Amino acid sequence: MTTRIIILGAGYAGLLAANGLAARLRPEAAQIHLVDAEETFCERIRMHQLAAGQAVKSVPIDRLVPKKRVRCHTAWVSSVDPEQKQVVVRKGNRTEHLDYDILIVALGSGSAGSLVPGVDEYAYHLSHTAEASALDRRLRQLGSSDRVTVVGGGMTGIEMASELAESYPRLPVTLMSAGQVGQWLPDRSRRYIVRSLSDLGVVVREDTEVKKVDANGLHVSDADYVDSDVTVWTGGFQPACLTGTEALESNDCGQIIVDEGMRSVSHSDVYAIGDIASVPGPNGTAMRMSCAVGVLSGWRSAQAIAARLSGRPMRKTPLKFVGQNISLGRKNGLVQFVTPDDEPKKAHLTGRKAAWVKEFVSRGAMLTPHLIRRFQRRRPTDLSVGLAAHNGARWNT
Repeated sequence: MTTRIIILGAGYAGLLAANGLAARLRPEAAQIHLVDAEETFCERIRMHQLAAGQAVKSVPIDRLVPKKRVRCHTAWVSSVDPEQKQVVVRKGNRTEHLDYDILIVALGSGSAGSLVPGVDEYAYHLSHTAEASALDRRLRQLGSSDRVTVVGGGMTGIEMASELAESYPRLPVTLMSAGQVGQWLPDRSRRYIVRSLSDLGVVVREDTEVKKVDANGLHVSDADYVDSDVTVWTGGFQPACLTGTEALESNDCGQIIVDEGMRSVSHSDVYAIGDIASVPGPNGTAMRMSCAVGVLSGWRSAQAIAARLSGRPMRKTPLKFVGQNISLGRKNGLVQFVTPDDEPKKAHLTGRKAAWVKEFVSRGAMLTPHLIRRFQRRRPTDLSVGLAAHNGARWNT
């Protein structure tokens, strides 16, 4: 009997799942279908580079999976029906209903700015290639007197402000945060980031909450108004919303709750991976949204499904972090070493070496699907664990 497996989303998590399953399961045992709205894959962890006008490589999705084992569908996912075990997709003006035996939801996340008035209408985002490209086009039109404001003091905001200031030194760039910039980091690491931003000419404005965004600027918490010709919103992410997933047990953030095999705790034939899943970490709490978790949960789901279909026990390798990588332009960065559950340690790496580590990890994440597919033809299936770690899959980017 052939098992029909449908994977929704071809980001890091979806690609790892597709390649891991193709390597583990024989063609007669499973049909693997990969559905994504885009024909090409562009690394999300490079969106700030794309927005700053740098050349970022996109690769056709069908080149990242074995064509004979994985069928790629370019289509929008309209809804899922976990009870009928069916997915509805839209290809142009045509609607299709796809039946599944096992469903993997890997649709990722988008900007969490919709709760603030005006963000959706007037701010730029970095969740997808089209959004980053639109920001790039707008920035190219600006003059030296135009002002750019990046909202959000997390990793994405820090990287975006740094990249813009380095790529457009003539533009005044402000980084605005509701709390401290990099507030989750040790004081020494945080001070290094703020100093590096200042060296690039970025004005850092902390403890400033944005209440509303309009076409000309931002209304902030102290009743002030900040003029801004271009506003970039990086104030957090939220899991993708899909009709039908409300039937799945979810947490308060809207993430699908899964067990250690990435299997929905409420629907046994549904798996969730990446940002849309509440992935349990070493201490049982949900792991933070990141490329690392996408890679780790992707191969874990393939491992779990292959074990389920073969009747063999799943090898339980802990999902854990090693470090957080933050780029501060192309020649500077910070690597913050962390505990397995993502708590910062005292140790960190800075400067050019940190920038090199960040680039190495980013390239490794892109190569992991290729390497898993290539080596698993000749090696035991569990080699994906070693490959993922070797290519930086455990590093939070």
